[in-house]
Amino acid sequence: MTRSVSVIYEWVDDAQGRGHFKDIQSIEVTGARDWTHFTVDSYHFLVVATARSEAAAASASLSTQPQYSVIYFWQSGRFIPFQTIEVSFAVFLILAVY
Repeated sequence: MTRSVSVIYEWVDDAQGRGHFKDIQSIEVTGARDWTHFTVDSYHFLVVATARSEAAAASASLSTQPQYSVIYFWQSGRFIPFQTIEVSFAVFLILAVY
C-alpha cells in the first residue's frame, strides 16, 4: 500500500477576531479511513483507523501482510505513537472509554 502524509491542524484566533487553521504536525499513514479524537481524564488521544483497498485485499501477497491502526497520545505539543492494533479489514475502530 502507498504511504501518504496527513496534516493535523488547529484553529487559531487572531487579534482581529478572525481565525484560521494552522498546521501543527504531519503524520505518515497507510490506508487511513477514519480519524477519531478522544480524551481520557485530561489526556488526549487520536486514533487513525486503517483499511485495505479492495484491490489490496484481493492481492494474495498483500492479504497476508499485517496492517495496523495507530493510537497516538498528545505529549509536548504533538501526537506521538502510543499503541498499534493489528487489523484485518477494519474500516472503523470502536473504542469504549469508561
